[in-house]
Order: sequence, then structure tokens, then C-alpha cells
Amino acid sequence: MEANQTQQQQQPPRVSNPNNRVFVSNLPYRTSWTSLKQHFSQVGNVTYARIFMDQNTKKSKGMGYVEFENQEDAEKAIQQFNESEYYNRKIFVRKFQEKERTPQQ
Repeated sequence: MEANQTQQQQQPPRVSNPNNRVFVSNLPYRTSWTSLKQHFSQVGNVTYARIFMDQNTKKSKGMGYVEFENQEDAEKAIQQFNESEYYNRKIFVRKFQEKERTPQQ
């Protein structure tokens, strides 16, 4: 039974479209990807949600991103949720931009 519970908590595989993503910051540290996905599904179909974790401590960094089925829903999320309250914290939502990676020398 424990194996089933663990599988249910794991994130589903990701199908990616950067234009459909929003970056979310100032999240409470206890926020899970499932609660983030549920909250943002108020504006459209969420296909993926991720919370950024510190690699050393394995704790939340208080930020993440949400990916929607289409770009229009991502734009709605920015309009509706930027500077809104989420579990008594003001969150910030903006268009997601990936960091440029430089080759390791």
C-alpha cells in the first residue's frame, strides 16, 4: 500500500511548451506541486507544475512554474494571479523565461 501512495505523489511526465509557462515566486515553502497545479487550474487546463527545490537541503526555494495547455490560459493566469494572495502570501506571476546555459569548461 505504501508503494501506491508514493506513486500517487510523484509528478507525471512533462510535455513542454515554454510559451505556455508562467513563473511563480514568493510561494509558501510548504507548497506542493499538486496544490500549485490545483490553484492555477482555476484559469485553464494545467499540464504541469513544478516547485524548485534546493539541491543540498531538498527544501522548496519558494518558487516554481506552471505550464498550461495553451498560451491564452498562461496569460490569464498572469492577469488573475500576479500580486494575489496564496495561503496568506502575496505571490508574483510572470511569463516564464528559461536561463541561458553556458557550456562547462
